[in-house]
Formats: sequence, C-alpha cells, structure tokens
Amino acid sequence: ANSPGQAPLPKAHGFCWPGCAPDPQAMPLVRLADAGGGLEADGPSQLPVLGERRHVPRSDAVLVFPCKPTPMVRGVDRDALAGEALGLRPPTDSERHRMEAWLVQRQCTIAALNEAGLILMPFFSRGRDEVFVKVAADEELLRTVAESSGYRLELRPEYLSAFAEYKSDFAAHRERNYRDRRMVSHLFLVHGESAAEEYDRDDFGMEEGDVEPEKQRLRTAPPPPPSIFRTVDRVRLIDEVIRSVEPAFAGVDVGQLMHQGHLRSYFPFHEYGKLADLDGDWFRCFAWGSGIDKVRDYFGERIALYFLFMSHLNKWLVIPAVLGIVF
Repeated sequence: ANSPGQAPLPKAHGFCWPGCAPDPQAMPLVRLADAGGGLEADGPSQLPVLGERRHVPRSDAVLVFPCKPTPMVRGVDRDALAGEALGLRPPTDSERHRMEAWLVQRQCTIAALNEAGLILMPFFSRGRDEVFVKVAADEELLRTVAESSGYRLELRPEYLSAFAEYKSDFAAHRERNYRDRRMVSHLFLVHGESAAEEYDRDDFGMEEGDVEPEKQRLRTAPPPPPSIFRTVDRVRLIDEVIRSVEPAFAGVDVGQLMHQGHLRSYFPFHEYGKLADLDGDWFRCFAWGSGIDKVRDYFGERIALYFLFMSHLNKWLVIPAVLGIVF
C-alpha cells in the first residue's frame, strides 16, 4: 500500500531502442504507452521511432533469453518464415517443444516486467538464437520503489553525507491545516551536478581508430542527467522491481528461470565513462583509499569496504617495507 503522499506505481511504458532488431515474439507484450498512443505493438512495423527530444533512461541491466537451440535452426511463430528464406533447417519435435516453452516463458516474463513499470528494449542476437532485453527505469519509478522499500540514499555534505531513507515531498492536506506537509527532497545529494562525477567522454586512453564502434558511440554520448541515485542504487532498485514478490513488482524468480534453462544470463551494464575515471585514478581509488567514494558509488559498499581494508593494510606495510629495504 502507498503511504500518504506517495505516488502510485506508474503503469508500464515500453520502448524499443532506435535501430535495434526487435523481437517480434516478445514485442506484442510490451505496451508502447507515451510513444505510440497507448497501442499495443503487433509486430516490428508498428514500433514507434523515438524522436530526438524524447529522453529514454539509460539501461542498467539486461536479461538474455534463449530463442533457438542453435542459429542454424528455424524459429517458431513468425521467425519460421524468415528462417525458411535463409535456408535454415526445420527444427525437430524436441527442439520445437523447447522453443515453444521458451517463447511462453519469455512472454510471461516480459509481460510481468512491463506491468511493473520497467522500460524494456528487446532485440535479437546476431545469430537470432537469443533475445536480449535491456531494462531501464525512469526517475519516477526509482523514487517510488526507493520510498516503498525504505531504501537509504546519501544526504548532502552539510548533513554529514549520512544515509537516510528516501521520502518524497508531500504538499499536505488542506483539511488538516497543512500540518502533514513534508518537504525533504532537497536534503538528498544530487549526483552528477559537478563535472568530476559526469561522464568523461574523452578519457579512454585510446586513439580514435583503436576504439570499438560501440565504445566510441558511448564515449561521444552526452552525460546522464543529474540524479539522486548512484549507479549502484539504480541497479539495486531495478533488481528489486524484477525480483520482489510484492504486488506492484514483477516477482520474477531469476534463479529458477536460469536453473530451468528459460533464462541464460542476467547482469548489470557498465558505464564506460565512470570505468575510465576509476582506471585513470586507480591508485587513489583501489590502492591508497583516498578515492574510495568513487568505488562505493559504482560497485557498492561491500566492494568498497574490501578495497578500503586493503588500502589500510598497504599503508601499514609501507614502514616494514622501508625497514626491510634499509636493513
């Protein structure tokens, strides 16, 4: 249930990334609200093309579903005609049964993710034997999930950079004489306001010709908008939406799907700009500990605590090392 002043979970609004090859078997389950007039896609021909002014949040995770046993086998449903044109062999009865089971499970999973309010961008792999579903969430959904789950976010430096449960602003009720008014959003630190925390698009340490096309595109992409959520916060909250069995969430049992073979992989995306920043400042971040906040904001507290301990150990080993060299 939503607390007073808490906005209800937004309805699903799926998109397809421009230029990708959408999965025609998965896309009918992704409703294209806010982009296609709320109509359901009936195939690739009805997918909208996002305008340049339409902001799509950066994807933070991806699910990889099996589609065919091998790239040389024809698919089921609409993919069968394309496979026949390409000269692929027809599937055996066992293979067809497996592909139909994968299709049903994939559709059910995508429908659950879509109903939870996540932005889904499915596309085929190069061999069309796998379906990659990129998962993103807008700021509104992340704020709602953070408030409902009591997620702790970092406060501004004037509040000692402590962590507190996120609460949204509430304009109060007039009949209560505005005594329940709550304005707390200004207390939380906004990441990305300073240039040091934004994407460093020219700090990859590679020449123009040495950069892969995809990395080159990410390097020249604009930095993400400022947000109160760090990289690790976005990944955790999206994972909460995917895995949680609460009524408003998807309730996808990732471990069970992987055990049964209906899901091949599930992992978060890296941010090349922040990785380049960590790589360029590796001594302070990983060896000496003075830049441990960058590690914490990207990898999380557990990984940061490990490197903080190792940096503490390194500092105390300096004196014995010097004495061992002298004597």
